[in-house]
Amino acid sequence: ILFVWQYLSQVTVVVAILFINTVLSSVSRRMTLFEKKHTRSGEAKSLAQKLFLAQFLNSALSTIIANAHLPFLADAMNGTVLDGLFFQGIFTDLTPNWYKLVGRSLLMSQFVGAAIRMFNLVVKWAMAKYAYRNRHKCLTQHELLESLRGP
Repeated sequence: ILFVWQYLSQVTVVVAILFINTVLSSVSRRMTLFEKKHTRSGEAKSLAQKLFLAQFLNSALSTIIANAHLPFLADAMNGTVLDGLFFQGIFTDLTPNWYKLVGRSLLMSQFVGAAIRMFNLVVKWAMAKYAYRNRHKCLTQHELLESLRGP
C-alpha cells in the first residue's frame, strides 16, 4: 500500500508541475507582448528566457528542494512559516534510492510534458487541416484567411 501512495503522490506532483508550467507559459507570453519588443526575434528571445527560467525552477528545483534532506537548512527555517515544508526528505545525497524516487518523478514530468506539447501540436495541425479542407465553405475573406493559416 505504501507503493501505491508513493506512486499517487508522484502522479499528483507531475500533474501539478504540468499545470503550473502551462499557466507560466501563458503568463510569460502575455508578459512578453506587454514588453513591446521592436522585433520578433527580440520577442522570441525574451519569451525563451522566461519560459526556460520558469519551467526550470518549477520542474527541477522545486522537486529537488522538496525531496532533499539538508538538516542545516531545515534547522535554519525553524520558527518560520516554512518550518517543516522544505529540506525534510529522506535522502541526504544523490544516492541510488534518490534516483529511484525523486529522479523518477523528474523524468516522468519531463516525458509527460513533452508528450502533451506534441499532442497539442498534432491537434493544432489537425484543426488547420480541417479548416483548409473546408475552406470552400467560407463566406467572408476573414474566414478564408483563417482557414489558410497554419498551425
